[in-house]
Amino acid sequence: MTGHILLVGGWTRLYAKAKAAGYRVTVVTAAGALTAEDRAHVDRHIDLDMSSASVPSEAESVHRQDPFDCVVSMREMGLDNAALLVDRLGVAGNPRRPVELTRDKLALRRHLDAAGLSPIPYLSAPGEPELAAFGARHGWPVILKGTRGYGSAETTMVNGPEEVSESFTRIGHAPGAGDVLAEAFIPGPEFSVETFSWQGEHTLLAITEKTTTGPPSFVEVQHTVPAQLPGGQHTAVADLVTAMLDSVGHQMGPAHTEVILSPDGPVIVEAHTRAGGGFIYDLTEYVTGVDVFAELFRALAGDVGVIAPKQDGVATTRYMTFPPGVVRSIDGVAEAMAVPGVLRCSVDVEVGQTIAAPTSSFNRHGYVVAHASSRAATLAAVDDAMARVRVAIE
Repeated sequence: MTGHILLVGGWTRLYAKAKAAGYRVTVVTAAGALTAEDRAHVDRHIDLDMSSASVPSEAESVHRQDPFDCVVSMREMGLDNAALLVDRLGVAGNPRRPVELTRDKLALRRHLDAAGLSPIPYLSAPGEPELAAFGARHGWPVILKGTRGYGSAETTMVNGPEEVSESFTRIGHAPGAGDVLAEAFIPGPEFSVETFSWQGEHTLLAITEKTTTGPPSFVEVQHTVPAQLPGGQHTAVADLVTAMLDSVGHQMGPAHTEVILSPDGPVIVEAHTRAGGGFIYDLTEYVTGVDVFAELFRALAGDVGVIAPKQDGVATTRYMTFPPGVVRSIDGVAEAMAVPGVLRCSVDVEVGQTIAAPTSSFNRHGYVVAHASSRAATLAAVDDAMARVRVAIE
């Protein structure tokens, strides 16, 4: 056996990878989130929500009887508790500082500003008058977001003073609530940078090209790995992200950093000490051959190897966004799956369900994932698969 690992949140494949690496696996997650398939890979279950304030004390109680060798979370809402336990127990895992700086968008913006790493104008905890004054000073539009939101939740564009009051309602916060951040709008295409770190040394795996719905919520609807970037821009993005990871002290495992390539160069939007969602870690593995979770579990067990990303074609996830209404029928998923290059296809709505336009990554309507030898072939496979999926909305 490799040792005893505590996973604060997770999913079936993550538990299976930890088990395959030889660990005894203890998982913190609410009972309703643990499936029968999950239990086949889990040795002990702590029945708490991964973000619960009770997680540290419950985990410490287990540790006294059956010590953990490492603590890991790859879920956004489990990162804080995992890092707290790493520091308290003195075991392997990502420490608190990089997690705290990246989980809180205001903390990261202050840190980047002080470090001179793509600083932009921002304002914390604005009320309506302060937000209006910020927009007048720095120009409209302004981006308003929750400081601990993710997946485009609690994010909106404010186009002018006439939208100030409504904007707080759109993101579900009251003015002056203290957990809201206003930022100057940065124009330009969006990318994310996927990296793997070990003992503070960072390896660039891939840069992901992103397509969003645009304003007001900027919900991501397509990811493509690798991005098409000229050499100079690729280097500028990679160098900025590496400097940021060094600056916050990220130590181990995957990181996912979101960047806008502005006319003046790359600007960091936010960063996460976990793999990217939206199947980005899968896209990265298809193209580079690097399984970030398996690499992390091996490294934690002392089997540290050289990360050597390859370049094998292009991979894409495209999300389905249907018009609002009632779903009357769903057809064509099997046909879509038969398209050469398509690896996954799912429609995540049900017949009879009333749906609305997506407002975050959590309420998109389905997806297609494809991998082929070239960008053109991959996008053609996605186009073909999406055309075969037929969802009737009334």
